Amino acid sequence: MMMKKHSILISIIIVFIIAVFLSPIASTLPDGLEYAAEKLGFIQKESLPVLNSPVPGYSFGFIKNEYISKALAGAVGVIIILISGWGIERLMRKRK
Repeated sequence: MMMKKHSILISIIIVFIIAVFLSPIASTLPDGLEYAAEKLGFIQKESLPVLNSPVPGYSFGFIKNEYISKALAGAVGVIIILISGWGIERLMRKRK
């Protein structure tokens, strides 16, 4: 059990490092789906989102330094996913 917790902790640290240090230098080019929508000419037909993003553009607008803003957005994203995953795991465990 200790080895499993150790592996999980190391994985979380690696993901956190990637999100904080590599996400700010990620490409600004459109992703594959956006690129295809532009090429095929239907990107302008996109509708309004059902929910607004809490972190639009993967950065916080109130932080002037773009690198720090994106790094913080990456860190917050990792934390949200970890908490969500932990919550789902707890709910699934209670059902059994």
